[in-house]
Formats: sequence, structure tokens, C-alpha cells
Amino acid sequence: MENTDSILNEYDKRKSDYQSVGEEIKFLLEKALKKSSLKYLPILERLKDRKSLERKIQGKEYQNLLELTDIYGIRVVVFQNKDIDSVTEIIKENFNFDEKNSEDKRLKTPTEFGYNSVHSIVSLLLNQNRNVNSEIKVEIQVRTVLQHAWAEFSHELGYKNPNNVPSEFLRSINRISALLEVGDTEFERLKSENKKYIRKIGKDIREGNKVEINQPSLKSFLNNNEYLNKAISGLKKDYNIRFVDTNANYTEIIDRLELLGVMDLNYLEKFLEKNSSHFFKFVKLFFEKRTKISKVTTLASNSPLFYLCHFMAATKGSHFFQNSYYSYSKYQIITPINLFDVFEESK
Repeated sequence: MENTDSILNEYDKRKSDYQSVGEEIKFLLEKALKKSSLKYLPILERLKDRKSLERKIQGKEYQNLLELTDIYGIRVVVFQNKDIDSVTEIIKENFNFDEKNSEDKRLKTPTEFGYNSVHSIVSLLLNQNRNVNSEIKVEIQVRTVLQHAWAEFSHELGYKNPNNVPSEFLRSINRISALLEVGDTEFERLKSENKKYIRKIGKDIREGNKVEINQPSLKSFLNNNEYLNKAISGLKKDYNIRFVDTNANYTEIIDRLELLGVMDLNYLEKFLEKNSSHFFKFVKLFFEKRTKISKVTTLASNSPLFYLCHFMAATKGSHFFQNSYYSYSKYQIITPINLFDVFEESK
């Protein structure tokens, strides 16, 4: 009891120190992660409150506050299991890493309960210490989205330990845990297969094979087609346009291509090859007219595909363009410029 009161009193005195160290480590961690190509959810953080601390230390043999390594906690949620290892390496490179108290819970035996993550215990390096105690340690949890879902769900149920679970529920709980592990594995497999698929698209186009139109195939086409790249380079040079990768939705482009009867990337390749000169003039004239109305500095990265759709629709004649394409009920073209007139004028 005496140790409990002593630790709680020490917590009251040093609470702000833990807050300062935790916020500094979070700031430095985010800075390091942004330099990597890793994708992750917004980083979470929390300072353990007094009641939670009291529950944790009651009946335990802690001698002082510094023995507790999770007073301040940070959580990084990534998308793949292999990303956990990458984040952990970044943590080791940027902080004092406490190997003894850190734990990779993924290495537990299959009989262990629940779905696990990697818990790294760290402190600031001496050159990072901005007038705060470098002895203070912070716990950084790194887990996948599915591991995070499991942790939140089990916390909501109150089943953090197998001894807490009614025997009639244990089988269901273990089944959920196993399914989430399978889900993580399948997500990694799908990402790997997607990369192979994207590499195959370019090869299929070069060899004249049929390539289905979908988001990854259109992205690959946009990045690799010489005529679209020439149009993009022209806009950058003549109008100082910056193309921004906004993770834009390709649904409208796919729908418009379907309306135009285009179901294969090879058709687009051949169409541009045949009509490239007129297409370049169309894009340039459209921008000449547009910049007279208002200055344009940035465009979504997939904008050239929209211009290609408009140009293709115009080749089908005024009646189709005005009555079928321009007034397409799903989407409206919002521009004061008559695109068909631009097409005719750019011939």
C-alpha cells in the first residue's frame, strides 16, 4: 500500500513531464514516418489516468514510477504485417530502444489468447532531450488495421484475458482471431498480386493483348502512355500546371468510357496514336480559353483522362456530344466553355 501511494504521488508530480516526453516522441515519430513511403492511420496517443494507474499497480511489486513503461502510450496502425517490422525499425533508429521491456506479441504461441501487436518501449536520445527527463519511457504499439479492430472489439467486450471469457464463448473468440489473421495474410497477398497485375498491364498493351479497363489499368495507362505524357508535359510547360495525386475516384472516367463504347485499353492506345496531333491542339486550346476565365494552377492527376473522354465524345459528332455525352445523367460537365466548339476550332 505504501508503494502504491508513493507511486501515485510521484505520478501527480510528474504527470506533465510524461505528457511532454510523450508528445515529443510522437512528434519525432511522425516526422520520421513521413520520410518513409509507409501508409498508416492517424497516430493515436494517451496518458494513463490516475485511476487506471492505481488499478495496474495494486498488488504488484513496483518500487517507483519509472518501472512502469506504459504511462504514456502511442499507437501506430498500419495496413500490412510487414509494415509493422518497417515501423519498428524506424523506432529503433530514432529513439533509445529498451529491448528488455519491448515485446513482439506476434511471436506468442498459438495457444495464447487474442490477436497481437508489437510493443516498443523507448525514451528520447540525449540530443532529443528538450529540458525533459530522458529517463521517462513511452510505449509505442504498432499493429495492423485488423489487429486494431480486434483490440478495440475485445476491449469493448472486456475479454483481454482468456480467464475472463465464458467457456461457451471461447471457441467463437478464437475463431474470430484466426479469421483476422487470415485477413491480414490475404491483404498482403492481394497487394503483392496487384503489383504483379500492374506490371503485366504495360506488357499486355505493348504486345497488343486485350486489357480490361479498371482503376489500376487506367492509372498505368496514364503513367505510361507517351501521348498523354506529352499532353501533361505541355500543360506543365505552357501554363505552369501542377498535377496532384489526389487518389481521385476513377469511377466517372470508367462510366464515360463505357458510354463511349470503350472497353479495352488497346483501343485507347490506337485512338491516341491516330488522333494525337488533334488531341494536343484540343487540350491546348481548351486551356487557352479556360485561363482567360480564371487562372488554373493545379489539376487532379487523372484530369488528362477526362480530356481524352471529352475529345473522343466530340469525334462522334455534335448530336452525340450534346444529347448523349454532355447531358449524361450520371455526371454533369461543369464548364462555361463549349467543348464541342473547342474540338471543331482545334481541327
